[in-house]
Amino acid sequence: MAQAIRSAPVVAGERSTLLDAMRGYALAGILIANMFAFIGFPFMTDAQRDASLGGRSTIWPNSSSNG
Repeated sequence: MAQAIRSAPVVAGERSTLLDAMRGYALAGILIANMFAFIGFPFMTDAQRDASLGGRSTIWPNSSSNG
């Protein structure tokens, strides 16, 4: 009969700090890239985008006011 494999957290000395940092930056990048979709920008009108950005709609490409 095969023995069951026990899973447990790794010891702190076995963790790679660089790999953990890269995972953190990757997750932050995914969050930032999806922020517009999370808050509903694709479904807003130009006036709603202007109001939510405080009048700085130039960062959103579909906005009509490029001032």
